[in-house]
Amino acid sequence: MEGSDSREVDQKLERLAGEIDSGREYDQRAEEFLELEATLQGVDGTEGPPSETQTTGMVMAARRVSVVDVPDGYPEAIETPAALALDVRLDSGRETTVYAEWPEVFTVETPLARLLARLDLSPDSFADLNGAEVPVERAGGRYVLDIPASNSTDRSHRWVYAIAACLVMWGVVWLANPSGGLILLAWTLLPVVTYFDLMYVREASDWSPRRYLWPLLMAIWVVNVPAALVYLYKRVRALGPFWR
Repeated sequence: MEGSDSREVDQKLERLAGEIDSGREYDQRAEEFLELEATLQGVDGTEGPPSETQTTGMVMAARRVSVVDVPDGYPEAIETPAALALDVRLDSGRETTVYAEWPEVFTVETPLARLLARLDLSPDSFADLNGAEVPVERAGGRYVLDIPASNSTDRSHRWVYAIAACLVMWGVVWLANPSGGLILLAWTLLPVVTYFDLMYVREASDWSPRRYLWPLLMAIWVVNVPAALVYLYKRVRALGPFWR
């Protein structure tokens, strides 16, 4: 009887030892898979699910780097000597770095200007990028900034300076009460230059000012000056400061 009980105990101990060994072996295999998973996550193209093409990322850090520091094979061409590197945290919780050209001369057509305009920011509010959500898209197995395409146009962007000059003339009219010649010039010139400028704005930005409404407002006495100020405000919101 005692020998039978002893054998049963030994069998239970053997089964328990086998289960412990199996558990250790399972844990070891699991650790190996986790190590391989961590290694795989460092391979280009594994930053997110292949089916995900567009998402957003929170900007965690920003720095200006040399173009040679941009990884080889980065999907977006960087053709300037320096680049803006943004460390972003994707919606999935993963972190990655995206790059954009750092402009040598800042214009509304540079990628950084178009990115800031999409986020409703200007160069003097660049610090607001910290913690902001930026649009990113998957390209070539990596994530890049989703920057709006350039709306280049052959129209001149300098008509806005004529609008500013007309406002100065109207200021002289109201403050100094000069001869009628200056009044006639300011009255007739403002609608004309506004029309040519808004045609440029329609092609170079996402704002489409109505081509006949704004010149009409600029031709109405008393209304024209406030209308011109509102137009310039909306233009700056769409294209950034024109005086830079």
